[in-house]
Amino acid sequence: MDFNNSNQGHAPQGYPYRPPVRQAGDSLAGAALFLGAISIVTAFMMTVYFPFIFGSLAILFAILSKGRAARLAKYARAGIICGVVGLAVNVAVIVSSFVFILNNPDILTRTARQYDNMYEQIYGIDSEDVFGDSLENIVGDFIDGFND
Repeated sequence: MDFNNSNQGHAPQGYPYRPPVRQAGDSLAGAALFLGAISIVTAFMMTVYFPFIFGSLAILFAILSKGRAARLAKYARAGIICGVVGLAVNVAVIVSSFVFILNNPDILTRTARQYDNMYEQIYGIDSEDVFGDSLENIVGDFIDGFND
């Protein structure tokens, strides 16, 4: 009895269908899709570092899942797309935040003033005595330099 070639291409005896064949990069492609989706979710949650980490890993895993195959698997392509979308959304959130803050300097000044007050309440010493200048003055100088 030859066990090597007896049932190639046919369902094993007693099974109505052939078990699915796993490709070499399926696990990495699935991980790429998962990380790409997490990248999008964390980008909309307005975190800064996680979308960069998850999006980059999604793209890396998708590329590594190809191996010697001629084309990327469907999950790997979806992982790359999700990773790129997560990275793009994150960059858009960061840029729009900076633009908003620079166009509304009074918000930045109020926040610096609140920081100085909280620092003094927590540590019992003025932040100007510790750092040589208060954060409110540093922000004011920055805004004045930006407007010039």
